[in-house]
Amino acid sequence: MKRYEIIIFSVLLVLTGILILLAELKLIDLTITKILIMDLSAFGILAVYIGFERGSRSLIAISTTAFLIGIFLFVTNNYELFTNSKIYILALLFISATNFLMLYLENPKSAPLLFASILIYLVAAFSVTLLKNSYITYISNGLVNMLIEYWPVFLLFFGINILSNSRK
Repeated sequence: MKRYEIIIFSVLLVLTGILILLAELKLIDLTITKILIMDLSAFGILAVYIGFERGSRSLIAISTTAFLIGIFLFVTNNYELFTNSKIYILALLFISATNFLMLYLENPKSAPLLFASILIYLVAAFSVTLLKNSYITYISNGLVNMLIEYWPVFLLFFGINILSNSRK
């Protein structure tokens, strides 16, 4: 990492720590969830910029996903929406389509990325308008509910995988 990247992420971590401490001491009216949502969005924006600067497609995809998940969590936590499993499917499709769009912006010569992005946006629009009570919706809702229920297990295995590969 370059020096300014380390400084930016260090400042972000210090601000997070200060905000969490102030929230725990009841000096500010923020919950830890809201602070972490803001951090996720801020990390996503910074990392997308760094990913474009480096030309790192994986960093662009991960940071775009982090930013959009932060925005999604912000909206669902701050606005009274009727949240059911369909909103998670729509968010997943929207995040996937935006990832493909960002990867296309990184490499405009790769037309299949733009095509995939447009196709997934159309599938998202189609799923909202036409697929109200289909079997596809029920199956995908069940899969999303299962993913939401067991995401800590996935994170645990992902962390163990990273640790085991880092020692090689």
